[in-house]
Order: sequence, then C-alpha cells, then structure tokens
Amino acid sequence: MENPFISVILPTYNGEKTIRRCIDSMLAQHFTDFELIIIDDGSVDKTYSICHDYYMKHSCVKLYRKPNGGESSARNMGLLQAKGEWITFIDHDDYVDDDYLFSFVSMENMRKDTLYIVGEKEGFTIKDLKPQKGIYDSGNMDQRMLSLLSDNGTTWGKLFYRRTLEQLCITFNENVFYGGDKLFTMQYAAHVSRVIYNPYTYPYNYVNYFNPVKFIKSFPSELENYKQIRDVLRKTYGERFRNEWLQQHFKLLFFSIYALKSYRKERYEKIHMIFDTLDEAEQVLNIMVSTPSRLQCIWKRVLRGDYLFADICLSWAIPLVLWLFDCRYIPTSVKRFCKRVAG
Repeated sequence: MENPFISVILPTYNGEKTIRRCIDSMLAQHFTDFELIIIDDGSVDKTYSICHDYYMKHSCVKLYRKPNGGESSARNMGLLQAKGEWITFIDHDDYVDDDYLFSFVSMENMRKDTLYIVGEKEGFTIKDLKPQKGIYDSGNMDQRMLSLLSDNGTTWGKLFYRRTLEQLCITFNENVFYGGDKLFTMQYAAHVSRVIYNPYTYPYNYVNYFNPVKFIKSFPSELENYKQIRDVLRKTYGERFRNEWLQQHFKLLFFSIYALKSYRKERYEKIHMIFDTLDEAEQVLNIMVSTPSRLQCIWKRVLRGDYLFADICLSWAIPLVLWLFDCRYIPTSVKRFCKRVAG
C-alpha cells in the first residue's frame, strides 16, 4: 500500500457518533487499491480511540493526530501524507456505498486533465436520503461548467489528480472558515480541461445536518471570509472570473448582520460598509435580483436603497430561522422549508 491508486482523506473532530459508520463504509469498498487517511483534528471525545482501533486492524488505514486547527488545516495535513495517484475526500458524518471508488475508476482510462465526479444522495436524515439529479454534467471546462461547480463545489464526490495539486500548490485556505472546499475545487478546475460525471450511480451519502448557526459568524469575520474567497477566485481566473460565483457568500454576509441583536443604525452602517468596501457588491446584488428566489423582493429593495423593508423582514426572520435550526424539537420538514427559503 505504499503507492495506492486512490488516497481518501477523512478529517474528523469530535466525530464519535458517526465515525464508525463512515470508516466501515470505506472499508467495504469493492475497489480496494486505496488508503484511508484519517486526520484527527484534536478531538476531545472518543474519536481518536475509535480510529486507532481501525488503524491497528487494517493496513489501508493511516491515522494522524494534530492540535485543533479547523477542517481546512486537517485536510491540508491529509494532502501532505497522501501517496495515491488520485485523491478524494469524505466527511466523518457522511458515508458511502460500496461502489463509491469503483464509480470513479469505471468511467474511463483516467486522465490527469480531468475532474471526475460521481453522484450523491442528500437528506437531513438517513431515512430521507434522495439522489440529487442534474446538479453536474460532463463536458469541457467552460463557463457553464464552472458555474455548476461554483454551486456544488464540495470536495467529496470528486477525484483530484495529486500531481496537479502538488505542482500548482493547491491547498485549502485556512483563513476561510466557510466555503473552503468550494474554493479548493474552483482552484483545481481552473487547471483541467474537462469534467466527466457519472450520472448512473449516487454512492456518496451526504447527511446534511444543515444548521446556519454553525457558519454564520460575526459580520467582520464574514466580511473577511468573503474577501478571501473573492480575492483567490479573481487571482485564479482573471478575466474569466464571474461575480455570480459569489452569491451564496454574499447572502451569508447579509444574514450575519441580523444573526445577533443590534440597533437599526448599526445594521444600516454595516450595509453601507458592504457597498463602500466591495466594488462588486452592486453587480452581485443585480445578479441575485435577476435570479428567481423567495428572497428576491428583499434584494430588489436593497438594490434601490430601500433598506427599511429588508430590515423589517430580516431582523425577525433571521433570528427565528437560527432558533428553529438550533432547536432539537422542531420537525425536519420545517427546517427543510427554511433552507429552501434561504436558498
């Protein structure tokens, strides 16, 4: 196993409740020429002990431990340890079907100029996992393909050529607390010429414990996170860069203003700061206004400078949504509805 065909990188932090299911699903793969690299990011529960048991029993399992530094730093450590010709990722609260790796290698004779993608099932719980159809496509890496990747840029479900990552020094930006996986995928996509997507199987099971509480930070943190993503994408793509790729993070920037209690004057000052410091703000907002959504009317008012309507709506809606997702007794159907509205 010194030079496996695929390296699977698994970062984990306090994952004792789901890590066994995740590792067991990887060890059940039909395709066996792989290594599973587990990076324990300073867990304080039983995660490391559980992973160590697997490490002692299975030669394909590699285990490393580091002080807590976040998911991006754990993934970067995994990249340093990877020996495989190709690299993919898995999260500790997800799991895969036994044909996950085979779904990649069965597509064609692998080409280093290609990003390989397999399908996913998604749901709030294991019971309501459903195939996500039509979110990817095969073809040349043109603007349409890049837009699809900007919407669904997760690093799991994708296969990356290790030499390309090393030669171009593509790693995870540890200054980005949300959206780092998408940024990684978009950087890689700039240096390959095609995408091959397997639409016939959906072997990755994404148990989406969607909770905006975990990624809506303070406004200064969100603003810096947004700038980091924007600056890297601009540097990577130059004239090919499109502001439409920033919509999701722009929404989070707005939502962060209303996540914590504050006075209306303070909220208005932050909105003005967005337009004063981000030269693309008006264009991104124009794109959001022209894209049909349940929040379209709010973005239209903001674009016209009528902050009062948006302020009244968001000042009660955002705290309510955060409370709903943080409350364990709220039905999954309600949370699913809230996610669609915010989307």
